[in-house]
Amino acid sequence: MDFDNPRGFARQMKPSTTTCSTHLISTTDYSLTFCIAAILHRFSWSLVPSFRLCSGATRLSAASVLLGCNEQPENFRDFDIYQLERDRDLFVQFLDWKAGVSLQQPPVVGTVLTIEPNVIERKLFAWRIPPKYHKMPIDAVTEAAVRAEDRVRDRLVDECLSSNDTLSFEITGIKQCGSDLYSQVVIGRIGRGDQKLPHELCLKLYDERFFPVPTLDHWDAGTRPWQRLVQLNFADQLLRREEAVYDRLGERQGTLLPHCYGFHEFTLPNGVRVLGALLELISGESLLSLAKEQWSTWSRAEKVHLAAGANRAAEIDLVLIDFAFAKQQEGFHERTEAVEDVANVQFMLMGLGLDEEAKKEIGWDERDDCEE
Repeated sequence: MDFDNPRGFARQMKPSTTTCSTHLISTTDYSLTFCIAAILHRFSWSLVPSFRLCSGATRLSAASVLLGCNEQPENFRDFDIYQLERDRDLFVQFLDWKAGVSLQQPPVVGTVLTIEPNVIERKLFAWRIPPKYHKMPIDAVTEAAVRAEDRVRDRLVDECLSSNDTLSFEITGIKQCGSDLYSQVVIGRIGRGDQKLPHELCLKLYDERFFPVPTLDHWDAGTRPWQRLVQLNFADQLLRREEAVYDRLGERQGTLLPHCYGFHEFTLPNGVRVLGALLELISGESLLSLAKEQWSTWSRAEKVHLAAGANRAAEIDLVLIDFAFAKQQEGFHERTEAVEDVANVQFMLMGLGLDEEAKKEIGWDERDDCEE
């Protein structure tokens, strides 16, 4: 049974058709008038014109006043993202503001920042995946290997941050600072009144003054408004992504992850407010730099174990950091299935440079040893 689609008359010379299923009913139960009314009701919604939802408003003319930003912007959120994507003059104003604030001096040694604890609870909201996907099962062998080096959490820091005292953070060292960076990483101590806590912490500041932003050429090249600023990242987005990972992997803090001491708002001496994360300070270097320095000195067996992801390979303790761009999946549908065949692992390692000489040296073809 075919009915003409009423919407088709407005858009096509020849109306399209919609195939509908039929259902026989007795006229003793329902009147013919009722049946006709039910059919008309089924298609009445298509007679209502569709309205395009608007997420914002733009200027009526180029001569109109720019209203897409606050009078004295302090961060990216003071600009209307909808208008930034569509108003070139406003985007130029945004770039001019960004160029001005990026000339300000980043934090230096000796700078004291005021801490306003728990910014997510006070001003933002946390990102969470459904609870049933929150915990990932780990087998006992892997769990034992991960827990082999469990670092102790500093409970004094937790106690200090949960108090109502006035708190500060004094910078004693710089790890990463400068322009075109999504985070300014410094070292320092928490101050509680006139006292300083004994242990240093790592402070990761998401300072938008030094964020990389799309260029005007990139904006002009965007064919659609929503494509123009897809590379524009906001500090609160990075903060909440990082917080979501530390919450989901809370049991791994102190082993595979640093201990996280919360996400807070910090005020610089010049009044600029910046979001940041307080993390456990761990001495180390990136695995990439270590591999470049010591790759030639490691044995072939150690290289194979490193390629396979062994945590204790070459006496290295691995710690994962930087989750500001870690977008979590809801479940396991994106996870690669576990490889159970040694032959498949062999092809994977061959793609990473495993040769026949290395296979003989580690006894790869001895299946029992490989499977251990």
